[in-house]
Amino acid sequence: MAFAELYRQALEGDHFKPNRSLLVSWILALAMGGETTRRRLNRSIRIYQRSGLPRLLVLLAKLPLLKSIQPLLVLLPTPHNPQPVAGFTQTQVDQPLREVTLFTGCIANLFDTHTHNATIALLSRIGCDVTVAENQTCCGAAYAHNGEMSQAKACLKQNLTAFANSSTVIYNSSGCGAFLNDYPALMASEEKNPHELPSFLDVLDYLEQSDRFHQLKFKPLQTQVVVHEPCSQRNALKTQTLVYRLLEKIPGLRITPLADNQICCGAGGTKMVTQPELANPMRDEKIAALSLSGAEILITTNHTCALHLMSGARDAGFEGQLMHPVQLLAQQLIN
Repeated sequence: MAFAELYRQALEGDHFKPNRSLLVSWILALAMGGETTRRRLNRSIRIYQRSGLPRLLVLLAKLPLLKSIQPLLVLLPTPHNPQPVAGFTQTQVDQPLREVTLFTGCIANLFDTHTHNATIALLSRIGCDVTVAENQTCCGAAYAHNGEMSQAKACLKQNLTAFANSSTVIYNSSGCGAFLNDYPALMASEEKNPHELPSFLDVLDYLEQSDRFHQLKFKPLQTQVVVHEPCSQRNALKTQTLVYRLLEKIPGLRITPLADNQICCGAGGTKMVTQPELANPMRDEKIAALSLSGAEILITTNHTCALHLMSGARDAGFEGQLMHPVQLLAQQLIN
C-alpha cells in the first residue's frame, strides 16, 4: 500500500514534471519526503524483501513496467535493516567541546543509518553533543543533477531554516558535502536570504583535526581493506587522503586504494538508475578490481556510490562488507 501511495504522490504531487522520466520523478519525490514517507517506505521495503517478490521479479524482469524500475530495485540494501537515529546525543566526556548538527540527507537517511550512528558515536567520544535537526531535507544535489535548480534552491532554503540555530553542520557523504559547500554560490544568486550559512564540515576532516580523536584507541583488525575514492571527494572536496590517514589508526589493518580510482564508478548521482547501460559497465570494472584485490572490506565515503557498488558486488558473489570509514572506526573503537 505504501509503495502505491508513494507512486501516486510522485505522479500527482508538485515534484512531478512531464519532461522527467517517471523513475526520476519518483526518486525526487522520495528525496523530499519527510519522516512519514520514510517510515512507510522502510516498512514496504521490508515486506517486499521478505515476501519472495524479488525472486519473482527476476523472472519477470523483461516486462516493460518492471524493466523500467529494475535499476532502482537492485540498489536496495539486502537485507534492509535501518537503525533509529537519535535526535540528540549528549557526550559522556567530562569537558564537552561543542554542539554540532549532523546532516542526514535523503538517501542516507533511508538506506545508511548505520553510518549516521557511527558518526554520532565518534563525535560524542571526542566531546561533541550531536543534534539531528528536524525538517532537514535533501542537500539538493539530486535536483541539480537533473537540471532543476529551483528545486535545489528550495532544498537549500529548507535546510538553512532547519540549521538556523547551528554554527557547525557535519556531513558524512562526500556527494552531499560537495553540494553543501556550493551553498554560498547558490545563495549569491538570491536577492535576499534571511539565514546565515553554518560551517559545513566533513566528519573525516573534523575528526582528523581533533586532538581527542588522536587519543582514542582502536582494537586491532588483521584484514585487507580497499578504498574507493568517489569523484566528489577526489575532484570537488579534494580530501581523498583523509580516509587513509584515519584508518591507519586501526592496528593491523592493511589499506590499499582501489585500482583506477581516478575513474568514476558510474553512480553519477541518479545516472545509475536513469542510464544503467552506461553506469553498470563502469561499476563492473570496479568490482573486478575489488575481486583482484583480495580485500574483505570495501570502503567508500559516498552513499550513492555505496549502493551502486554493492549491487554489483552482490551479483559478483562478493562475500565481504562495504562500509563507510566511520563505521569501521566506530566498530573498532575501544570503549
